[in-house]
Amino acid sequence: VVISPFNILPLVIITTAVCLFGLLIEPLGLVVSIAVLTGLSAWAGPQFRLLETVALAAVLIAFSIGVFVYALGLPLAIWPSL
Repeated sequence: VVISPFNILPLVIITTAVCLFGLLIEPLGLVVSIAVLTGLSAWAGPQFRLLETVALAAVLIAFSIGVFVYALGLPLAIWPSL
């Protein structure tokens, strides 16, 4: 059994993306936070495609707003508070 070498960079990037999501959701809202999380997480992979990442972010944003804000009624800011 051969174990492939462990690549730490994607783990660091994804961990940073999740931490940034937690820090950014309050001041910048759900839309920007999910866009940053999706973009950074996709960038950590070996095959980053901008169009697919933007489409994924749009679907995740719409789903998250629909479920968490409207269906569950959580008091989350959707857009940045100025």
